[in-house]
Amino acid sequence: MMDTRRFLFLAAFLLLTASGCGSSSKKQALADYDRQVRSFKTIGVVTPDILMLELSAGGVQEQIDEWRVTAVQNLSQSLHKELEARAVNFRTIAPDRDLEFEDIQYLNRAISESLNWNTTYRKLSVCADERICRDYSVGTVQSYLRRHNVDALLLVYGVNELETSSRTAARRRSRAASYWAGFVLPVTFAPLRNPGTYLSMALIDQSGSVLWYSGTATGKGYDLRNGAVVEGLTKRILSRMWIERRE
Repeated sequence: MMDTRRFLFLAAFLLLTASGCGSSSKKQALADYDRQVRSFKTIGVVTPDILMLELSAGGVQEQIDEWRVTAVQNLSQSLHKELEARAVNFRTIAPDRDLEFEDIQYLNRAISESLNWNTTYRKLSVCADERICRDYSVGTVQSYLRRHNVDALLLVYGVNELETSSRTAARRRSRAASYWAGFVLPVTFAPLRNPGTYLSMALIDQSGSVLWYSGTATGKGYDLRNGAVVEGLTKRILSRMWIERRE
């Protein structure tokens, strides 16, 4: 009996010790992350990569360049305002029309689409959680950073659907039909979905790794052509980059 008690006591002690070490390691890793973010002298803010899509009653998406111009202007202004408020030194970078930048842009899109939309990711120097610690990379960016004299890149990617009036009417009819069908039919069907808005930001370090990522997706019918809407989304997402706001 005594040996059993000693074994259980030792097992409990080791478990508590391991838990304490894990917590301590995570705190240290978060501190290392925060220190790295603050060590960047200049962050290159790349012109936002935004797709503005008109959604028809039949579900067809058409990209509208005029809408995109307005959305990009709103996001650029909101980013600058928020970074200036935090006393972050940054430099605006217009997209380079070369293969290196295209690779960065498309890899960032792929990373954004592979992560959960409503999530925040930090690459920690020590981690026990594989979901948090998986390494995402857009490939080498050292030459690109040197060319623009910056220490890191802030990439913004967004997709905004705006539905036509006929789509709005069709969606409302389908919602009503789906509701009443539940009372009279043995099966139900899903109504037409709401138009979606997705916006993400990623901080890329010198190795090309995603040091921080945060995104948000909603079906509330947000319009990135609306400056007030964009300012709220930008402030909410960008605030997650700094530890003291979240931990």
